Amino acid sequence: MLTRLAELGTFTAIHEAIPWGKDVQTRLELAFNYEPESEWELEEVMIRYPFPLALAYTLWFMTLPRVTAASITGRLKIPGWLTKIILAACDPLQDRPQLFDGPASAVVEHLDGMPRLALYAHFLIAEDDRMKRSLWSYITEWRLVEPVTSGNDLRKRDISPGPNYKRILDTLRAAWLDGEVTSSKEEIILLEKLLNE
Repeated sequence: MLTRLAELGTFTAIHEAIPWGKDVQTRLELAFNYEPESEWELEEVMIRYPFPLALAYTLWFMTLPRVTAASITGRLKIPGWLTKIILAACDPLQDRPQLFDGPASAVVEHLDGMPRLALYAHFLIAEDDRMKRSLWSYITEWRLVEPVTSGNDLRKRDISPGPNYKRILDTLRAAWLDGEVTSSKEEIILLEKLLNE
């Protein structure tokens, strides 16, 4: 049906930059043939909108520049919350394989804050096994890693809240992710070092 609409020029009439071709068709087939594992925690998207349609729009427009994708989603009157996901998915992760060769903390720093539906779309189209493994590790393990030390612990040490909090907590989390810290005792040693810098 969509191919016929493309042949009739319907997409061009809606927006001249709506892409169509074998690659788009292949991505759209993924939207209707795959159901995400529970680890992706996409239930909120499923409740708010037909999930295959949300995924299809994301897969369809994620390879476009953000400005172009935003223009198309506006013309199609796609809901604002889904537009944000589509624009987040426009991050060309597949063009940065070196990111997935680096430490887990670097991957986490880049992916934190990216909507899970956007990550799932990248996971589905990933051809690089390292990228696919890293995305799965992020969803199932890395995003859940937190240091034992909390903001309250830093406050008890009379450290004033501010950018220093984030720097310290991010450094501790990165140490756990990269295996530099493997116990609460080692974390405390690193914390003392950071506080004395």
